[in-house]
Amino acid sequence: MRININGSLLYFDIENPGLIPNQEGTMYELTPLIILHGGPGYDHTPYKFFFSTLRDLVQIIYIDQYGNGRSEPGIPGNWNFER
Repeated sequence: MRININGSLLYFDIENPGLIPNQEGTMYELTPLIILHGGPGYDHTPYKFFFSTLRDLVQIIYIDQYGNGRSEPGIPGNWNFER
């Protein structure tokens, strides 16, 4: 999936919904775990094998940073902490 943030499209992938039904007929919320890769020139895919083992405990959100992976290439001069 992609989301537009400040005019750039970032790719993200989510394992598990935020709310899970239980046997009592109510819902419980999973704690989100955000996985942000290093870079530049990297993406989230090497982390999926390891972190997917936690999918029964947390909602996992993988994000490809600006100009990396499946996110929009962007302008290298805009790859900074402020952005």
